[in-house]
Amino acid sequence: MVDAGALLELAAPEVLAAARDRVAPIVATPHLGEFRALWRAVEPETELPQHALPRAASALAERLGSTILLKGSVTLVATPGGFCAAAGPATPWLATAGTGDVLAGILGALAATHAAELREDPERFGPLAASAAVLHAAAACRASQDGRAPIAALDVARALPETIAALLP
Repeated sequence: MVDAGALLELAAPEVLAAARDRVAPIVATPHLGEFRALWRAVEPETELPQHALPRAASALAERLGSTILLKGSVTLVATPGGFCAAAGPATPWLATAGTGDVLAGILGALAATHAAELREDPERFGPLAASAAVLHAAAACRASQDGRAPIAALDVARALPETIAALLP
């Protein structure tokens, strides 16, 4: 998983050149501002299509050879092979410091659980990342009492066990 300040490293020429030869898949988890910066680093001559973020996320995933999880009210997930999904909308309270780290933890746990399958087929990271985004949004909704109360990242993390239990039969 690549987030925050490390995101622009994905656009380094030597990293781009080695993108298809990686031994482990990468998921980049930018918010919109980080996504814009990454887009400019990879596609400096092309304007980011604001009205078509799913298409832009797919194009960036293909160019980087990495799954993109674009965090937002509606989170977009795109893979280099063409998988694209949206999860949300999430509660606006989710735009709180540290909640992206909770999402990374959820995704990391899911990735560890499915490590062999992900090494075999990195495209599986798309549905896995979308599942993480859905769990994250559902836990935030539960923690914020359906959007009525402000939350901290720890509230989202604490709501996860009950959220997962509610989703299971």
